[in-house]
Amino acid sequence: MFVFYFAVDAYRNFTRPKALGGIGRGWFIFSGIIDILIALLFIVTWPQGSLVLVGIFVGVNLIIDGIVLIMVRNTVIQPPKS
Repeated sequence: MFVFYFAVDAYRNFTRPKALGGIGRGWFIFSGIIDILIALLFIVTWPQGSLVLVGIFVGVNLIIDGIVLIMVRNTVIQPPKS
């Protein structure tokens, strides 16, 4: 189920820049690649590391998504030039 979640999250990150008009495209692609890597690590470590890695992977994913959203916000909101 977590592999499915990370795959859907990667798909969302790859398609979101279209909805935003291309803003933050690189950051969203970076986040999507991280999601794919996490899904692959989940598949490789199943079932030995599943209990410990669930919290680590979800935490890393939330941190990366938060950083991406902050970077996109900073791109959209430019300070006025005087």
